[in-house]
Amino acid sequence: MIKIILPGSQSFDSPMAKLVDVHSRGVDKDWMSKRAAVLTKEIESVRPEPGKSHIHLIAMGAGEFYGANRNGDWFNKQAGEFKFPEPKEASKTFMDGGLEKYHDTFVKFGNVYRNHVNKDPKIRSGEIKASAYNPDMERVELLVAVDNKKWRDELEKLASGDDIPVSMSCRVPYDICSICGNQASTRAGYCGHLKDHMGQITKSGNQVFAINDQPTFFDLSSVFRNADRIAFSLKKVASAGSVIGSAEIAAQLGINAPANVLASSTSSEMRAKVAALQKLSEIEKEIEGTASSGDPKVKGVSIMTIRIGVPKGNVGDRVLEKLKGLKSPFEQMAGDRVMLPIEDFFKFVMGDRFDSVAGSVEQAKSRLPGIFGRIMGGENLEDFLAGSDFGSSDSSARELPCEMKDLVDSHSLDPEPTKKRVMILKIRGDSDPQIKQASTIDDQGQADFLAKTYAKYQVAFNASVNNDFVRELTALGNYL
Repeated sequence: MIKIILPGSQSFDSPMAKLVDVHSRGVDKDWMSKRAAVLTKEIESVRPEPGKSHIHLIAMGAGEFYGANRNGDWFNKQAGEFKFPEPKEASKTFMDGGLEKYHDTFVKFGNVYRNHVNKDPKIRSGEIKASAYNPDMERVELLVAVDNKKWRDELEKLASGDDIPVSMSCRVPYDICSICGNQASTRAGYCGHLKDHMGQITKSGNQVFAINDQPTFFDLSSVFRNADRIAFSLKKVASAGSVIGSAEIAAQLGINAPANVLASSTSSEMRAKVAALQKLSEIEKEIEGTASSGDPKVKGVSIMTIRIGVPKGNVGDRVLEKLKGLKSPFEQMAGDRVMLPIEDFFKFVMGDRFDSVAGSVEQAKSRLPGIFGRIMGGENLEDFLAGSDFGSSDSSARELPCEMKDLVDSHSLDPEPTKKRVMILKIRGDSDPQIKQASTIDDQGQADFLAKTYAKYQVAFNASVNNDFVRELTALGNYL
């Protein structure tokens, strides 16, 4: 789940954000002492930066000392047991490392943005320089450096002694109900306590909240544009007598985890898919740069020299029927680096229902140039990658049966069969194909849906194969 920690969701008897005095020798120690802030080696090493201001932020307090925040989230300080009032026969669970262990994800994955537009680090408005757990105040503290021009309004407010609306985003693999111990990785898996009574006190005197023992923090944003939307959501739910959960707010605001956070996932399959998508997107940029410049010396020309080795043409209905008879067809094809062309892919997965989309497949082909870059910039990557189950597990020990080796010669992306196809085409004197650009995108159309589905297959295939040459041919094939 993605969660958002709102401004003022906990009370610390001091402003959440304060401008920091940073001089040539570092952060002013007297200032830190007055702020009751912890001074770590990382913070002590900070020096002035031209065009930037430094802000000290109190991010959140440990649940053991401050309780849950106003949206029903409880972040534990450290690993340990948590006892539940219900049911009595299952009264405890072991929590992971908590804030002491995970606060540094702010620095590892986080940047400063405006309104949680966090897909591209290049558009950040600042960076998180250091994070620390303050053992005296039992809270997480951050030192951030922000661009003076981009944060002009916020800096003026801070200089006047006013607080500023800053919220944070995190990703959790699951959360745990404080009443019954139910563990849920999505809001759909919530028990009745968290679903209907978040933040309330039970008859036995226990508060309902969600325990977050493995948070990955990745986004700190000023939220002027979204503040009204957040306030409206809080008001609407408050009128119903319950607290709106942070995961629901994040969903309403469309906040998603960026690629670098997903690349650190505990799932090896997710990590492989993220890496494949990123590399395919980078290759697209090289292809488009080469095609637009016409300069044979630009980066990416090596890719262009192998373009006629990209398999073209369908494999045929008879071959598709044979593939359907295999135990693990996608994995076996991946073992021999055979990737189905888009029309054959949909014939294979849809069977008799293919006729319902046949008219849109040709249009979908025209949407493939640049599709990986568009997905990186505009999709919920976690939903996209989690929904691409096309046999992307390790296929190194699998291959097609001997009677289907003709398919390897005609459609494998391995170097040897590719070389053979290049030689045949050269002997025939076939001309080099032209590089095409993407057609106008209609995100609501069936063709766009088909193109994205095929891209999921391509990403899963490349996550399984994990080969630079195969990735180049995969991306290039979408442009021919």
